[in-house]
Amino acid sequence: MKKEKMLKILFAVVSIVIVVGIIFAVNMKKDDTSKSTVKNDLKFKEVANMKESEKELPDFKIDIKGAYEGTLDKELLISGGIKVYEFDAAMDNGWDVVTNHYAGVKFLDVVEIMLQDAPYTRLEIQSSKYRAKVFEEVDIDENMYLVFERDGEPIRKAGTLTMLNTDYRYAYSIEDVAMLYFVNDNLNK
Repeated sequence: MKKEKMLKILFAVVSIVIVVGIIFAVNMKKDDTSKSTVKNDLKFKEVANMKESEKELPDFKIDIKGAYEGTLDKELLISGGIKVYEFDAAMDNGWDVVTNHYAGVKFLDVVEIMLQDAPYTRLEIQSSKYRAKVFEEVDIDENMYLVFERDGEPIRKAGTLTMLNTDYRYAYSIEDVAMLYFVNDNLNK
């Protein structure tokens, strides 16, 4: 009889602890979402709330190789009149579609400042981690960005940029961009 009473009391205490834990977790989740300024109902490939920003580009250096040689850095972009933007984008990370708030520059603007209408047929974007993605010139569009912040924090480490392509899953984006390799197949003709 005493054993049954102890089991009932133990069961009641455990049940109360579980219920309190669930209530606490739900309230914490509500607090996290109420602090966010990111619109969470964007669909994959959707960009919203695009606006010019006063944020300053970090110091960075990206090698330019191939048909054109040089270095892409903060000074080159600023001297070319680059504009920094903040925006929300929904990215498919492979498990879920997640909306984040980014800060960065439009990749087409970067290419324009670097090449000033010089021709190219392909561009390989390489990371410092030996990851690369090749884009045909026709695939470089307004849905590509070089970003330096996600949700107000550096994406990787200060001084690195990520090529974010909102038309593809996040796996097609390149973090820690180290080199842009331009190919112009028409040079040899």
